[in-house]
This record gives sequence, structure tokens and C-alpha cells, in this order.
Amino acid sequence: MVAPVTTYAPKDVMLEVQNYRLTGIVSLTLEWSTPPFRMVRGIRGNVTRVRNMDSSAVITVEVLQTSIANDLLDSIVKEDLRTGQAKLQVVLKDISGRFGIQSQQGFVQARPTVAFSNTADNRVWEIGLLQVEYFDMLGSSNTIDSLFDRASQKANDIISSVTDTADDFIDNIL
Repeated sequence: MVAPVTTYAPKDVMLEVQNYRLTGIVSLTLEWSTPPFRMVRGIRGNVTRVRNMDSSAVITVEVLQTSIANDLLDSIVKEDLRTGQAKLQVVLKDISGRFGIQSQQGFVQARPTVAFSNTADNRVWEIGLLQVEYFDMLGSSNTIDSLFDRASQKANDIISSVTDTADDFIDNIL
């Protein structure tokens, strides 16, 4: 099977905070706070893995100095400082592909460093996500089966083949 040609389109990457799509994004990164599993070594050389329940992450978003996103994020910080009640819905997705994350527990974690010069300087904001409730870390293709689905199908094919061989063997004996 020939893999389809896929395309990455930066304009299709969306960051929404409280259902408001941030504009003027120059770049953004998503960094998980911890890996999903960690290795634990035993005293006799045995090693196992343990699931880490921490699904927190940080989105670092760089926006144009002139972007209205600065006004929105600044007002969120001010309101959070006043009330201490900020819990934001944050959605990051690639609408041309299958990547997406969602958190109901976001907050503006860091204000940007501000610089003024003879050019427009960008602002870099950090949005903390206490817990990510949904994530798909898939690529840009909408047609490729998941690796797990393909492995499951292969295992089912092998089991069917073994079962058919065993049935034929039993039929020949009887």
C-alpha cells in the first residue's frame, strides 16, 4: 500500500483559550511535564515500568507584539491575580491533521518579557495545563490506520491461521 502524501499547514494549527482562537501566532510548543511511564529498578536487577498519572503540560506561545492575543492573555492574568479563580479551557489542534489536546484546567503561567526597539518584537506567553484530559499525538494523515490497529489485525490473522491449521489437523485425525 502506497502511503498518501500529507502536508503540514501552519495556518491550520489553532490555539483556543476559553473558545477564543488566538491570532498572530508566530510559533508555539507543547512540553509535557513528565513522561507517561517511568522505569523502576529492583534490587535483583529486575526492571519494570510504572504509569505516571501526571498529565500536566506547558504551552509556550509566541505572538506578534500587535496581536490582540496579548490583550486577552493580559486580562486573564489580571483577573486571575484579582480572584485566583482562573481555570481555562485550552484547545490546541491541527485541523488539517489528527493532532489535538484539550484541558479544562489551564492558566496563564508566565507573563512575557517585553522589549521595545526599532522593530516590532514578539511576546512569549506560557500557558500551564494542570491536567490534559484529551490528546491525540497523531500526524497529518487522516487515512493511515493506527499502529495498534494494524498490530491487532496481524495478531488476529495469526490466531485465525493457527486455529484453521488445528481444525484441519483434527479433521484429518478423525
